[in-house]
Amino acid sequence: MYKITLRQIPIVLIDLVLAAASFCIALLLRYDFQIDNIDPVELGHLPEGLLIVIIARGAVFYVFGLYRGVGKYAGMGEYLLIIRCVIIGSMFYIFLLWSFVIRFPRGALIIDAILLVVFLSGAHFSQRILRDIFRRRPANSTRVLIYGAGDAGDMVVREIRKNKRLPYLVCGFIDDDPKKLNLRINGVPVLGDRNILADIVKREHIGEMIIAIPSASGSEMREIFDAASLPGVKVSTVPDLREILEKRYPVSRIRDVRLEDLIQRKPVEIASTNAQSYLREKTILITGAAGSIGQELSRQIADFHPVRLLMLDRDETNMFYLEQNLRNHSNNSTFHYVLLDIGNRNKMEKLFVEYRPEVVFHSAAYKHVPVMEEHPAEAVENNVRNTIFIAQLSEKYGVEKFVNVSTDKAVYPANVMGATKRIAELVLLHYFRNSKTHFMTVRFGNVIGSRGSVVTIFQEQIKNGGPLTVTDPDMERYFMTIPEAVSLINQACALGEGGEIFILNMGKPIRITDLAHDLIKLSGLDEDKDVEIVYTGMRPGEKKKEELWLSEENPQPTVHNKILRAELTTHYRTSEFEKMITVLLENSASGDRKAVIKTIRAILPEFQSTPIVAGKTVLP
Repeated sequence: MYKITLRQIPIVLIDLVLAAASFCIALLLRYDFQIDNIDPVELGHLPEGLLIVIIARGAVFYVFGLYRGVGKYAGMGEYLLIIRCVIIGSMFYIFLLWSFVIRFPRGALIIDAILLVVFLSGAHFSQRILRDIFRRRPANSTRVLIYGAGDAGDMVVREIRKNKRLPYLVCGFIDDDPKKLNLRINGVPVLGDRNILADIVKREHIGEMIIAIPSASGSEMREIFDAASLPGVKVSTVPDLREILEKRYPVSRIRDVRLEDLIQRKPVEIASTNAQSYLREKTILITGAAGSIGQELSRQIADFHPVRLLMLDRDETNMFYLEQNLRNHSNNSTFHYVLLDIGNRNKMEKLFVEYRPEVVFHSAAYKHVPVMEEHPAEAVENNVRNTIFIAQLSEKYGVEKFVNVSTDKAVYPANVMGATKRIAELVLLHYFRNSKTHFMTVRFGNVIGSRGSVVTIFQEQIKNGGPLTVTDPDMERYFMTIPEAVSLINQACALGEGGEIFILNMGKPIRITDLAHDLIKLSGLDEDKDVEIVYTGMRPGEKKKEELWLSEENPQPTVHNKILRAELTTHYRTSEFEKMITVLLENSASGDRKAVIKTIRAILPEFQSTPIVAGKTVLP
């Protein structure tokens, strides 16, 4: 049972008075308001009859939860509850009247039920109506337009009206459906479409636009965002379908438009069923777990309820944040946070001996192109030697599947980082071709929101007042979101049988210049006045365009039409390949950068590196 608060007592009393009044009016209506026509016996039983009606109605109202809700949020659900309470209450008091041999005309009892539904509905809904009429908005309330006069837009209006902390005053809807023009949605008018948006914004003194179309694709969001990005107007949105379905946010939650919303394609939805069924009840090791990809991978796999989840990283600060994010997870008793460098051979082997992981996700790597151009030996040590070492441990201790995280920069590499990731791919495919452990690789494009990505660099530059530095106006890249990247990793693990490279179909590449323009708009700034874009020239190791696969890899679709599977077609003689890898690792251990570059070229004839002059990489 629940308690009736002091604030609800007046509402209860009003309802009981309405119940008594309804019964009396129904009796009068039955006799055409001619009191003289009322049977004296019925009139004599009226006081005790009213008492029975009030007791019966009150008991039913309470038992069936009429006062669990709050009147100012009354909706269709409460209306149906009122009808149910009135019908059941009528049956209850009729039974009591007959038990006490008190008779009233049946017609009056029916009229009473109808009247009481009307009275109670009016009383309960009037609270909401009066609240909307007399509610005081904060003095600094922002005048807003809602783009999308559909169900989501209606829910946003309701949320704004019931939540007095939201400093919004809804002035109207914008919708591109001509049939909705001049309609009213929850009392708010549809003022027009995007073609007259600028005029409406000026006329209504709009300060913010809320996009309420959660099903919009990336290209649709971009068109709407471009139309809504007017001087002095902030653009917000409701969560997308993925966030709603994953219950991260309710549909009415308003948030800023993010760059992920503007990718010119629909986000790739990859069902987790296969991955969940495979990873459930297994011991799983994630290297690089405190990185951007590693953290999301840890979060998703934690939801699969593995027997044990080992999250390994050498970054103490980000490991702390990872642990904080997962500390309240229902499965956290099976989590192990391992602060360790994967190059520490003794401790890594002890880890494998103690926990015997069955699946390894290897995402630990150096990834920053300019830094690795300056330190090629370190790139080989971490991206090649340590990958080989973790793979050897995986084979030695019976790991079932090993998923290596790679990059599109490994395709026809123009920089040391990409070359070392390509060599790591080849090592896994050649060294362990006949292993009982299934080795596979996932190849990414650029991941929006990952640390050190072009997006985070732009955001920091905007924060500092600019300028935004773009190396070349024609530079373009493939982009994916962090959830897409991690879903690809999990799906590859479920699908992989060994020897494959999995790639996500990311649609068309996006120009970096367009990203810069978008981020300036997202920040509410004017490119012409607030922040400029400066072109600095291509850096060592950069390409204008990236590719996702080599021409001979011939990727084929999998059971998921957005995930492609590429097979290795270029084979080296095992002894020759192993000899070159040995020489590469010897050179990297000695720190001989020129020898490292020379050996990489021998292994990868397609590698086009930047020359080294006076200890620094320079453009040719």
